[in-house]
Amino acid sequence: MKNYEPLEQQLEALGQTLEPEPSFEELVMTRVRTTTPEVSSSFRIRRLISIRTVKYLSPAIAAMVLITIAIFGISPHNSAIALSDLVNTMHQRWVYMSHHEDNNPWNTYEFWIYAHGNIEAKRDRYGTTYTDLNQAKTYRYVPQAHTILIEYPWSLINETPAEKEKNAKTVMNRPYKELKFFQGVIKHLGLKPKVRTGKFNRHEVQIQDYIKKDFSDTKPWLTLYIDVPKKLLRGYEHWPTFIGRDPKDTRILHLEAVFDFPETGPQNIYDLDVPQDAEVVNRVDPTFVDFWKTCRIAVDQARKNWKVHGNDPAVTPRSKRAKMAWPNLERSHTIIEDEYSRANDLICIERLQKKEYIKMPIRSGRFLHYVDPAKNYVCHRRVTIWQGTPDDEAFMVVDEVTEYQQINGFWYPLDIRTRSTTDLGTYDINGLR
Repeated sequence: MKNYEPLEQQLEALGQTLEPEPSFEELVMTRVRTTTPEVSSSFRIRRLISIRTVKYLSPAIAAMVLITIAIFGISPHNSAIALSDLVNTMHQRWVYMSHHEDNNPWNTYEFWIYAHGNIEAKRDRYGTTYTDLNQAKTYRYVPQAHTILIEYPWSLINETPAEKEKNAKTVMNRPYKELKFFQGVIKHLGLKPKVRTGKFNRHEVQIQDYIKKDFSDTKPWLTLYIDVPKKLLRGYEHWPTFIGRDPKDTRILHLEAVFDFPETGPQNIYDLDVPQDAEVVNRVDPTFVDFWKTCRIAVDQARKNWKVHGNDPAVTPRSKRAKMAWPNLERSHTIIEDEYSRANDLICIERLQKKEYIKMPIRSGRFLHYVDPAKNYVCHRRVTIWQGTPDDEAFMVVDEVTEYQQINGFWYPLDIRTRSTTDLGTYDINGLR
């Protein structure tokens, strides 16, 4: 299906900031200058009519300002607040957001973020997560298995310190990504809001309706609900256009988000209504983390060397060979020792996958990668075992490097042999972790 370009690309193309709208006092001064006769005085009229100094003016001039406001209908709520001001204010607080798309439960979720504390919590149809970046841990509740998994946040183990900091900022800024995207579109298209006042989620708000001519001449493409005194976004409604593979499959979606700013937020995963009796499985393996710090350096150097020879298919590990050379190590991997790893001086990295742990209906499996520290951690052997079901046999696939090539001092697979078998009896992975 075709939808939008990645958000980051759109932001880069459109820009992320808006010039502030005219302030309240600037609007007053404009009205006064264009409707008041010129007065001969040693003081400039705009200096006298500054909103910040109204209380120091003579009663007559102060009255003139108030009359001007009343006659011309200028109000702080009638001047559109700059969206960049909202981001600055929201970033200082706990942020709660509930997001809903009509007729699409997969795009309905809620989360809590405290940027200054590096805390993120989320609840959606897949389960509940609580991430503490200070501890470098994610607690993930899987309702189907009634289990809390303790893992590394995202792919934290695969990142350098600079990447960790950058990605942490990206995640902590998630509530503002959509707002920044809206800012970019508004600035790029030169949209001006129709401003009114009203109520949203029990709050008095300024309502900004943005109309795109290619969308509708009367209906808004985006509506923002803004708490002007506190400079907070209380919510928005968005009507993006969805285009499917078939051009005829074009429709208007309706997204709605509600923001709140509590004094505090969840302190652990149990504060998100996760059962206290859920089984806890710790997948944080310090041994794997220490190993990966060393392994990553060798792997990165080998990849850079490989790119130098990217145009030579005779020496470049492509497709299957590339995937075999550098397994996709994830946060849920652990290091184990078995007979094969001991006999061949290899490091065995294991990942277990249970059907109810993942989003897609894929059977459970066990994945083993045997990497060779003597050959810049190239994966020498890969074993994939899929669990059997009542209607299907369990089966195993083994990929093994039978010949290597060495380029500029780095090792790469040259020949890989694959074999598979279903002779596993009643193999069952359900009891494994």
